Amino acid sequence: MEALTDKSSYLSNTITVELYESHLKEKTQQQRLFGRIKQHTVSIAHIIQGIHKKTNTVLSRELLQYSAMSIAQEMQEQLALGRAIEIPGIGKVYVAIEGELKPDMTPSEIRNHLTLRFTPSAEALAIVKHLDVTCKHPADTGITILGIKNHLIHAEPGVLYMGNTFSITGRHLKLGGSVNGIYLAPVDKNGVALHHDSWIPLPYPYINTPKMLSLYLPKDFAEGTRFRIAIVTSLANNGTERKEPVKAFSDLVTICNNR
Repeated sequence: MEALTDKSSYLSNTITVELYESHLKEKTQQQRLFGRIKQHTVSIAHIIQGIHKKTNTVLSRELLQYSAMSIAQEMQEQLALGRAIEIPGIGKVYVAIEGELKPDMTPSEIRNHLTLRFTPSAEALAIVKHLDVTCKHPADTGITILGIKNHLIHAEPGVLYMGNTFSITGRHLKLGGSVNGIYLAPVDKNGVALHHDSWIPLPYPYINTPKMLSLYLPKDFAEGTRFRIAIVTSLANNGTERKEPVKAFSDLVTICNNR
């Protein structure tokens, strides 16, 4: 397996790390990020296909497939005996205990704490350390309103019709947390939203997802009034509570009767 640790033998490969803001409190007030890597899982059939492309093996794909499945079955039987399995060039899979045990636990209760662990080999770690990395800095975690769609067939752009439903599309829209809501925000003569004390709450959306909010517009407004839709949420992208709520405003909309 020595050839695996030779950097010149690696195929050029790049993984993308998406960076997100952490909502854990930091004493130094320094921004903290966490990263996610999208997994690309390959099957044994894909690996066998790669072997055939790289070598002139006389073994058929069917025989390689059968051998791989036989090895997998034998590994499972060894695990059933409580044995660790060394996979050449990859690492060791072994049975371990997770969680805290108590003195009065029975063997069957302890069995519920059994799990599998994996220790990578030096060769596998060396391969990973030589991957090329690109980063998306930092991913946008605020609210973005992309559009407003009336559910009427002949609706005019920029108009909301009283007594009908409409949808707001965007990113990270989902309402949640301790402070959340959707409002009509009155605007001044320049179209700037007024203070939140003047905002008019709208009914809670019957569709509430990160990419879409759908709701009903009541009939309680003056014809031709202009507003901006304001969305406020304390829900972070990972489903946790934000330290501070975030908000976003739509383009100007005009309230009209349904004709």
